[in-house]
Amino acid sequence: MNVSEVMSSLVATYNEWSNILVNTQYIRENNSITWRNHTPLMLPYIMHKNDLDLLEVKKQYTFQIIEDGSFIQIFYKFEKDNSTLIEARLAYYGNTPIPRSGDEWDQDGEDLELTFTHDTIMDELIDSDTFSQNSFYHDDFIVPWLRIDFSNEETECPLHHSCHMHIGLFGDARIPLTVVPSPRQFIEFIIAHFYPREYHLMRLDQDGKPKNKGQLRKINNPSFQKIISDNYDYLPHLNIPIY
Repeated sequence: MNVSEVMSSLVATYNEWSNILVNTQYIRENNSITWRNHTPLMLPYIMHKNDLDLLEVKKQYTFQIIEDGSFIQIFYKFEKDNSTLIEARLAYYGNTPIPRSGDEWDQDGEDLELTFTHDTIMDELIDSDTFSQNSFYHDDFIVPWLRIDFSNEETECPLHHSCHMHIGLFGDARIPLTVVPSPRQFIEFIIAHFYPREYHLMRLDQDGKPKNKGQLRKINNPSFQKIISDNYDYLPHLNIPIY
């Protein structure tokens, strides 16, 4: 995929899931796909609600999820030829608490359902007189997240593959991927696994089977090329479909 194809994939994905994805910030900036006023932030492996508040205030995201205000970040950087991918970062930061031992938890999420409207998401919660980076909400709960990183300069060490997934709370875990996901693949993955009800309504029939297998396969075309590495012979990994 080149930079234009990545941008087209991002726009097509938003158009298809526009009832879920809100507060769009994505832009093409020369040879990168990023978001407006992209500012690198060092986020901890154990993330709390105040870390998400920082993303919200600084608008460091590509989309938010209308159901709960969670964040999606999508970043790709190409060489000057606009065809050679040199860096990527795809992240999901869930705006829902991880339950602690003894906490009451509604598995259907009914106690946690929130609806966020376009352009006004959380604005009424921000008080500039009391905001600080370290303390924003009185209940600074731990939040779930995952991030896929790619660098063409990474070593081919099995423990630090050139394309890998980080998962919140597991600071040393880097799960190898066979392909850098396209925007469409990544967002499809997030919605399927974190918002299964919405995915079911869009993609599956009453029996939980795909409504249109051909349409689902098209999600994986175009895609980036498979990474050539011996590491896939050593450890279990995530296989990204390509067609």
